[in-house]
Amino acid sequence: MTNQVLQSDIDLARRLLTAGRPDEDILGALVCRNIAPDRAIQLVTDLRQGLRVEPDLPEMGALRRPGPKPGSGSVTHRDWRPDAPDYSARQPRRNLPWFMTTLLVALAICAGTVIFSNHRTHAKLRAAPVAESAAEELKALARTAATPGSISLELRSDGLHLGVRLLSRANALTLLTDAFGPPSRTNLVEGSGKVIYAYDQQGMVVHCQNEKQNDCLVLYFDAIGGDNGARQPFSGTLRVAGHKIQGSTDPTTLASFKELGLTEPGTNSVLEARCHGVPVSFAYLESPTRLSLVEIDLK
Repeated sequence: MTNQVLQSDIDLARRLLTAGRPDEDILGALVCRNIAPDRAIQLVTDLRQGLRVEPDLPEMGALRRPGPKPGSGSVTHRDWRPDAPDYSARQPRRNLPWFMTTLLVALAICAGTVIFSNHRTHAKLRAAPVAESAAEELKALARTAATPGSISLELRSDGLHLGVRLLSRANALTLLTDAFGPPSRTNLVEGSGKVIYAYDQQGMVVHCQNEKQNDCLVLYFDAIGGDNGARQPFSGTLRVAGHKIQGSTDPTTLASFKELGLTEPGTNSVLEARCHGVPVSFAYLESPTRLSLVEIDLK
């Protein structure tokens, strides 16, 4: 590419302009003649504005006017021609035509779109490890479904957790199914309108008012069986406010956990408590010192 324009280039541009050709076609023709794009744009702009355009170099084969002989005196105004590079450098820069401005704006919009898209992609990549970790946790629970002792449940300030996942009224049944497969049994509790989903192998039962609302989770430390109870005992780990709860946890021990708000053991077979605002029931059905089941409401 060159910044120097020949007379033939100027003539070609004029003919195309006279023929009504668009600026894009004229610029393409000039660029094909090895004229730099910015110089071609300036040439077309000058011609459209009616300015006089002089070639930077004579046509090939043209004879140069001989210069003055040494000692013949100063050069007259007629013989003087500015050097092409200096003359071109002194030409004033004019405003870019409308199509170049439109092109620059379009490029800026494309660049902004790419940057925004990359930002969203990076945000998704940053969030991916968290979702992947939770998925791996569920896969690990599914692999160990045959060994219920590996199940870990904990009631914290934000609700009941199965491993790293928070069980809620909306997702409890889905998460349990993802971890352990479909429930062993599904029964309708007569007179209450509730449906129970029993995970017999894990010793757990989910009580649902309807298919979209999981009311509570019941852990059976004793295998009560029947239509509504689990047929195998819960042998996993349950922690309430950091305290481990198991079948041997008696009422006196429960009363020592200040987070439950039990000022005295009591004599009833069922102890009602609240931990972090969540209702929890402890039932001693077979023995006053042997915990049969724990019922935890879901948020």
